[in-house]
Amino acid sequence: MCESLGIPHQVVDIRAIHGLIDNSALTNSAIDMPTGDYDADNLSATVVPNRNMILLSLAIAKAVNIGAARVDYGAHGGDHILYPDCRPEFVEAMNHVAGIANFEPVALHAPYLHASKADILRDGLSMGLDYRHTWTCYEGRELACGQCGSCRERLAAFAANHSVDPLDYAIDTSQVAH
Repeated sequence: MCESLGIPHQVVDIRAIHGLIDNSALTNSAIDMPTGDYDADNLSATVVPNRNMILLSLAIAKAVNIGAARVDYGAHGGDHILYPDCRPEFVEAMNHVAGIANFEPVALHAPYLHASKADILRDGLSMGLDYRHTWTCYEGRELACGQCGSCRERLAAFAANHSVDPLDYAIDTSQVAH
């Protein structure tokens, strides 16, 4: 995607920190990935302590390094119930820190902080984005699973927008409850 847009792409290997944050299904393959809709009871296993603070710190450092004044953050309203580092209070505090942590202040921009996945998808569809090149699934397999909370939320967003998700799934998603 970056290549097609002429944007430099850099992969940062942070696997070394997994031992510090390995009590989550997202960072420890020995923990089963929960399936079903987003709910604190069944998806609490996907909480990674300080994940977004770590990733945003790296993004802010990169922004300072290249002279960028802003970092965009993709937190959305649906994340608030389960992920503390997606809540407005966290974003506000992190934005404050990004403004004082370096000699060059960086603004943290979270345009969808109060929006649902359906709202975000509606915007993307209106912009003509090709969702075949996007990935939401928590599983790192060749095809999206269609059963994890993230896949189910994505499928529900497409249904709410009366659209069909162009992504290939490992299961028949027409039977997934929306």
